[in-house]
Amino acid sequence: RRSMCMLLFASWSAASFDPPCSCFSMCTTREANEFFSILPASCESVTSPWYGYVQAVYGPTVPLPFDLHSLEYWWHNNEEW
Repeated sequence: RRSMCMLLFASWSAASFDPPCSCFSMCTTREANEFFSILPASCESVTSPWYGYVQAVYGPTVPLPFDLHSLEYWWHNNEEW
């Protein structure tokens, strides 16, 4: 079984996709810890780079602020999914 290594977050629809976006490797414990160390506590507004990710995963009407630290699973946008 292959590891799911990359997490891409941004505005996912082609119409609204506007970099910057960021990729994170979460293949090792060290990389996952680094990811969580830079993760903000919450997504506060529609201008947050995290808002596009949260909308892509949870739907177009996401209540704000959205507690990012409450998430236990992360959607990985790659061919295996």
